[in-house]
Amino acid sequence: SGSIPDFSGLTSLTILYLHYNQLSGSIPDFTAFPSLMELHLYFNQLSGSIPDFSGLPSLTHLYLYNNQLSGSIPDFTYLASLGSLRLNDNQLSGSI
Repeated sequence: SGSIPDFSGLTSLTILYLHYNQLSGSIPDFTAFPSLMELHLYFNQLSGSIPDFSGLPSLTHLYLYNNQLSGSIPDFTYLASLGSLRLNDNQLSGSI
């Protein structure tokens, strides 16, 4: 439980699994991890809008489903490597 911890010292991070942890608060800025390929934040209690992930050109998997995220679904077309995106079971609006 609590918010997403500060991982800023792990600059070579490529995969981050934080699902099923009852994490709350907003999704922090992950641009300090340009090598990040997979981000798994599903089944938490994260809220707020989806941040800008344009600083993560290597991102292939982004799983934000089953949270309390709201706002518009951002444009993910700038993530050319993104092969798997799950945003279901949030309070998001718009289309992909």
